[in-house]
Amino acid sequence: MLGLSFFFKLFCWPRCGFSTTTVSEEEAKPAKDEEDDNPEEQSHPSAVLMDMTSGLSKQNDLPMVYGKRGAIWKCTFGQYLRSYEVIVESPQPQYNIAEEQLCLELKARAQLKHENILPLLGVATDFGPLTAAVYPWMENGTLTSYLQCDGGQLSLHDRLELLKDVAAGLCYLHSRSIVHGELTGHDIFVSASGTAQLSGFGFSGECIPEELPCRLRWAAPESFIPIRYDSKPSPWAPTEQSDVYSLGSVMLQVCSGEVPYVELKYTIDIVIAYQNGRTPWMNDRMWDFIQWCWSTEGAKRPSAKEALNFIQEEIVLSYLRLLPFFDESPTLT
Repeated sequence: MLGLSFFFKLFCWPRCGFSTTTVSEEEAKPAKDEEDDNPEEQSHPSAVLMDMTSGLSKQNDLPMVYGKRGAIWKCTFGQYLRSYEVIVESPQPQYNIAEEQLCLELKARAQLKHENILPLLGVATDFGPLTAAVYPWMENGTLTSYLQCDGGQLSLHDRLELLKDVAAGLCYLHSRSIVHGELTGHDIFVSASGTAQLSGFGFSGECIPEELPCRLRWAAPESFIPIRYDSKPSPWAPTEQSDVYSLGSVMLQVCSGEVPYVELKYTIDIVIAYQNGRTPWMNDRMWDFIQWCWSTEGAKRPSAKEALNFIQEEIVLSYLRLLPFFDESPTLT
């Protein structure tokens, strides 16, 4: 009987790569080159970010999304007799970040080059009091909207590939000592080719539990429990372990096609569920690993690398189940 390790080596390999940060249409697509072995060179901020303001035009008078953190606009960028669609993220001033700090973090953000990280194309200055970030438009939208629209057509293999992309992107961030801090289905975008890319990170600092409702369904319990309503909530700094908890929630979302706690409509009901130790449930072989990601103690959760390895093994198994001679049961020695 051929073992799983043989087929893992045969079918599964790390899919590493770069995404360019310039503004041409072709270069906005994720590239497939091998990853640089010198992380210091990649994490060093460049001196200049391209100002794309003059070439941008809003497609609508109102933003696509508007919330506490800021607004997201769909725009057209024209350059050298060509044009293509982009999104512009404009942060709100009350998001507790100074312009100088924002520019430094955007420069550092532009240096991240990986096929599962949404590339920063440049910046713009006419979308609010703070510098706005410009990203390529993703035809399939966010992971949440993609699953809602096309989830019924996705095979198990398609879902595992999406999870592999998310885990690879998170693993890349952690290898650069970057914590995402807000990993949800709304912060993952899906390209026209079906590749998942992470966004929504890069603003360092602490979170206030009162600002969590939009990402509560994916958040680690230590980020908001206990919440004391009789006093001012204390700031909390996200960690790699809280990222992994959120990754487990994304795994549940991709496998089930629904956001976590889909049956709960109100924020207070989700908070009560967390406080009572209640987690979503699904009958699937990935369930044990998701629960590992949801360990109440952060130190007991797997790393992003362990999650990536697990998903790669699941992809191999999805192929092997098609082979008549493959036996998934344990082999006696």
